[in-house]
Amino acid sequence: MIYRFHEDGHGEVIAESRAPEMEPYLHLHYPASDIPEQARRLYVFNRTRQIVDVDDRPAAILPPDNSLTGRPLDLSCSALRSVAQAHLEYLRNMGARASMSIALLRGDALWGLVACHHRQPHRVSFRCRMACELLGQVLAWNIDAMEQRGSAEARLRAGAVCARLLEQIAAERDIAAGLSARAATILDLVDAGGAAIRQDGGWTRLGQTPGAEDLDELARWLEERGARAAYATSSLAKERPALERLKDVACGVLAIQFPGAPCSLIAWFRPEIERCVLWGGEPGAGPSGRHGDGQLHPRTSFAAWRQLVRLEAQPWQPWEVAAAEDLRGAIVGTVLSRAAELERLNRELREAVRMRDDFMSMASHELRTPIFTLALQIEGVSRAASARRDAFTPERVQGRADVARRQVKRLEQLVGVLLDFSRINAGRLTLDLEEVSLPKLLGDVVARFNDDLKAAGCRLSLRVEQDIVGWWDPMRLDQVITNLLSNAIKYGAGEPIEIEAARHGASARVAVIDRGIGIDTSAHGRIFERFERAVSSGHYSGLGLGLWIVHQIVERLGGSVTVTSAPGQGSTFTVELPLAGPGPPEQAPSEAAAGPGSRSDGSAR
Repeated sequence: MIYRFHEDGHGEVIAESRAPEMEPYLHLHYPASDIPEQARRLYVFNRTRQIVDVDDRPAAILPPDNSLTGRPLDLSCSALRSVAQAHLEYLRNMGARASMSIALLRGDALWGLVACHHRQPHRVSFRCRMACELLGQVLAWNIDAMEQRGSAEARLRAGAVCARLLEQIAAERDIAAGLSARAATILDLVDAGGAAIRQDGGWTRLGQTPGAEDLDELARWLEERGARAAYATSSLAKERPALERLKDVACGVLAIQFPGAPCSLIAWFRPEIERCVLWGGEPGAGPSGRHGDGQLHPRTSFAAWRQLVRLEAQPWQPWEVAAAEDLRGAIVGTVLSRAAELERLNRELREAVRMRDDFMSMASHELRTPIFTLALQIEGVSRAASARRDAFTPERVQGRADVARRQVKRLEQLVGVLLDFSRINAGRLTLDLEEVSLPKLLGDVVARFNDDLKAAGCRLSLRVEQDIVGWWDPMRLDQVITNLLSNAIKYGAGEPIEIEAARHGASARVAVIDRGIGIDTSAHGRIFERFERAVSSGHYSGLGLGLWIVHQIVERLGGSVTVTSAPGQGSTFTVELPLAGPGPPEQAPSEAAAGPGSRSDGSAR
C-alpha cells in the first residue's frame, strides 16, 4: 500500500495492491499516534525497514553501552535493529506476520511510505531491499517533481493575475477599485467564494462574504493579533469561537494587512465543507495504555469508523498564501516597479519548471539505460539456462556477468550524483577533515583507472611533488580528482593525459590535462553550473552535474577550480586548495561518508 502523511501527522492509504483474502485498507485514515513522530524521523535516516517475523525473539546487545563513550549504541541506521513490542503487537492485531516499509521523502521530510505486509514470515534479500530503496527514491523524486510542477504552474498563473491587478491599480490610482472594478479581481488570484477590501473605513465586497459589522469584528481581531505576514486558517471558528456564526461564508480566511494605510485589510473567504472521513478504527483509540505487564499496547480494533468533520473549509495551499503575500508586498512597495519584478519572477519560475522537467527527463533516461541493459543480460542468462546445456557455458555467463557488473556500477554512480545533488541543495554536504597525503591519494585514484585508461587507449603521466600534506576530506578530494580524470578519459580518448601536483605557497595545486575535444571559451563559466553541458547529450551521456559538484566540494574545502581550454586543443582543469584546509576540523561525522552513492559520475561537460 501507499501510505501518505497529512499535515497534522495522520496518515491515509491512497493506493493498494492485495491478495483477495487480505483485508482492504484503501482510503482509510489512521491517527498520527499509529506512526509517532520519533518513528517518522527514523525513516529519514533508515529508508527501508524489514520485519521478517513478528514472533522472532530479539537478541540482546552486550555490553548494552559503548565502552568508549558510556552511551547506548545508536542503531538508527541498522537494518537488523529490533522494533518496539507495541509495533509487533500492532502488526499481529492486523493479521500480519512480516512487513517491509520503504520511505518516500520530499527533501528531508517524510511524504509517505510504501508499506508491505505478509501473512507468513518472509525475508527480503539485501539486493531486493536496495532495489526497493532506489525505486522508492525515484518514485519520491517523481512525486516531488509533479507536486512542485503543479505548484509552480499555479504560482505562474497567480503571478500573471497579480501583475494585471497592479496595472489596474496604477490605472485607477485606487487600490480597492483596481482590485475589484475591472476585468481581473482579487477573486482571480486564489480559489475563494468571496473577498473583501477595507479602505478608508468602508468595505468593498465581492462574492459571498460576511456583513459589514461582522467584517469589522474580524478586522479588529486580526489587528489585535498584530501579524505582519499573511494570516491563513481553514477553521476560523476553532481560532475565534465567537465568529463560528460566519461558517457558512467565512469558515476559512486568508488575509493580508496594511496597518496605518488607507487600504488596511484584504481578505478572502471559504465556506464550511462538511465531510465524512473513514478511519481504520476509532481515531481516539491509539495506544491502549500500560497493562499489568508494564508494556504499552496498541489498538486492537481496525473496524471502519466514520467521522463527520465540521467547522473546516478547504485548506489554503502554500502557493495561495504566497500569492497573497506577493500581492501585499507589491502594494506596499512601488506598484509599477513591482509589476516588472513579478514578470521577472514569472520568467524565472517558467525557467525553473523547464529545467526541472529537462532534468527529470534526462535522469529518467540515464537510469533507464543501465536498467534496460541489466534486464537484457538477465533475460539472456535465463534463456541460455533453459536452452541446450552446451549453450550455458562459463565463458558466456561470465561475459554477461561483466556487462551486468558494469551497469550496476553505472547505476551506483548515477545514484551517487543524484544523492550529492540532493545533499548540496539541502545544505547537508558535510566534511570529515583529516591529514591527507596528496601523492598517495593521486596514486590511488590513478591505479583505480588503469583498466579504463587501457580501454580508452590513453597513456597517463603523473608528476607529483612529494610530501604534500593537507587538511582535507580524503573521500571528497578523491571524488574531485576521480571526476576530472574520468572526464579527461571520456573527452580525450586515445590521447595522452597528464596529472601534475605541486606546492604553491600555502596551497597545493593539482592540474588534470587532456588533449581531447576541448571546450569553447564561451562555456568556461557555465560548465560549473547545474545541468550545464558544453557538449551534446546525444554524443556523451551524463546529467550535467559532475563539474557543479566538483565546484561545490572545492569551495567547501576553501579552494578554487578553473579551466583553460579551446576547441580541439584539450582542457586543463586546475584545483587549488589551502594546505591548512577550510578551517578547524568539524566535530559532526560526515553525512556524505559511506557507500557507493558518494561518488560522482564525471558527466558535467
